[in-house]
Amino acid sequence: MPLSGPLLVTTRDWYEQGVATAQVRLFSLIPVMGCHGADLARSARGRLVVESTWLPSSFLPEFGAHWSEEGSLLQLTMSIDNEDVRVTMRVESDGLLRELSLQRWSNFTDPQEAGSMLSPSAAPFSSLSNIRRYMHAISRFL
Repeated sequence: MPLSGPLLVTTRDWYEQGVATAQVRLFSLIPVMGCHGADLARSARGRLVVESTWLPSSFLPEFGAHWSEEGSLLQLTMSIDNEDVRVTMRVESDGLLRELSLQRWSNFTDPQEAGSMLSPSAAPFSSLSNIRRYMHAISRFL
């Protein structure tokens, strides 16, 4: 039976004291993807720093932020659970943040496959295995 319409997918991810976990479920019941481990924890630490841009005061030196400048780029390094996370920012002369980048950690190694899997029209939902692959690909970009 072909699927039509949107699928109810719930995601839950968290990071606490060096441990990260992610879960994806269909209809809030059927486990589709779950992962944990060192790479996910590294990725979660990076995400924590990136999402802290919504609270710029968290980047003050009294909260552990270390700043350096390389040409037109600012380098921010923050220690999260004893691991340094380095973020590169490009800020315009008017103070607006224009670009933010960091190294993400993943065991997903085929970006060409991810590109086709992330296109809704190309996502094959013919089996639970394909749904897991699709959700796995999406999770690597969150």
